[in-house]
Amino acid sequence: MNADKINKWLALVANVAVVAGIVFLVLELNQNSRMMKTQTRNAVTESILNFQFNAETSGLRAIAQRANRDLSSLTVDETAQVTQLYVSNLRLWESIHYQYRNGVFDEDEFNAERNSWKALGERTPLLRSVYCQLKQGGALSPAFVAEMDQLAYGAPGNCDTRLIMFAPAPTPSQP
Repeated sequence: MNADKINKWLALVANVAVVAGIVFLVLELNQNSRMMKTQTRNAVTESILNFQFNAETSGLRAIAQRANRDLSSLTVDETAQVTQLYVSNLRLWESIHYQYRNGVFDEDEFNAERNSWKALGERTPLLRSVYCQLKQGGALSPAFVAEMDQLAYGAPGNCDTRLIMFAPAPTPSQP
């Protein structure tokens, strides 16, 4: 009888220890998940800051402002630089959208980001044109395209301009 009681108590203690271990494991996993989201969010923020800093210090921001006033005032090289700036900008936004869909950004944060995208698109025709070219070439994720089209990036008239950088290569003439 005494050995049976001891075995029951040992089994109870072992079961309690297993449950406590599982609870501890769940808490650790939850903490690691929050930490990973925080690190990802920090990396996205760092990317945005680096992007903005590089655009400003390289003079691309000034060229982009000139492009917004009069695209024809840019040289071919400047147009290519600004186009690449906007391609990079859209890729960064696509990454932010992906992170939002995966829970790194909450709805309020993402709405603020979305509002800034909309405002920039409204005052930047070249950005809308670059978006349209990437969209038409299938270079953006369908979920991101759906988001951007809700912001009127792909609205009629926004995709009429064909940029030289995205024009199909000329076919060689047949002799």
